[in-house]
Amino acid sequence: RTGSKYYTNPDTGLVTEAPANNLCLPAGKYGRGSQIEQVFSNKLTYSEDFSHANWVKSGVTVTANYYAKDPKNGLTADKLAFAAAGDTITQTTAIAIGSDDATFFVWLKLYDNQGMSLNLNIIRSDTSAVIATATVTPTGTWVRYSVTFDNSPPPPGGGNWVVQLQKFGTGAANILAWGTQLELGIWTSN
Repeated sequence: RTGSKYYTNPDTGLVTEAPANNLCLPAGKYGRGSQIEQVFSNKLTYSEDFSHANWVKSGVTVTANYYAKDPKNGLTADKLAFAAAGDTITQTTAIAIGSDDATFFVWLKLYDNQGMSLNLNIIRSDTSAVIATATVTPTGTWVRYSVTFDNSPPPPGGGNWVVQLQKFGTGAANILAWGTQLELGIWTSN
């Protein structure tokens, strides 16, 4: 592996960085062991800054670097305030869909409003069609949620990858968000 890798440390429960060119020994079913993986690339820009203009907000207010601890125990998590059902925060990539599978990841933690749910959407830019969705209900603990699009057979047409967080249900709600990723291919990083 030539780049840094982040994994959940089983001893501390925190997201931990394994530096480039170092062996990563995460705990598994049979104890600690080496992990071999392919090269992955995050296709999203400003993946830890929801306040950036690349993230288009509709009914969502972002407080960047909110005081709450992020999964790495830093202070870079953003607070997302959703005013009503259907509110969204969206990023359109410059990457054409082609024939790749894709997985969209995001770390989420409930800030208030127990039972608040979000849809994680993968969307085609040319038709605005939601091609993969997962409804998640964040808890009071940081969890890395994901949705995967299986591109077999590839849809006709084209368009670019679009990812979106969409408020599901009624009423206003706030969550903490950190570290989004969009990875292409059948295998994704962990």
